[in-house]
Amino acid sequence: MATDSTDIHPVLTAPIPRGSRAFSIEQFCQRYGVGRTKAYEEIKLGRLKARKIGRRTVILEDDAKVWLRRLPRMKSADADGKAVP
Repeated sequence: MATDSTDIHPVLTAPIPRGSRAFSIEQFCQRYGVGRTKAYEEIKLGRLKARKIGRRTVILEDDAKVWLRRLPRMKSADADGKAVP
């Protein structure tokens, strides 16, 4: 069954407004490059704060930034592939 652009939910495809203070799960995932499962896992583990508005889950921009800053840094590698401190 083929779908056209009218079959896609507008909230899921709408751009994130500049200056937004809260993201839906879909917007958070799009902005930070994670999947829904990982986002909900981070919420469940307490590493990402989320809030409820009725049935809807939202993530405040400040909480998303804190989550991102707390992610572990990747170790660099030199030309030989050895980890560099």
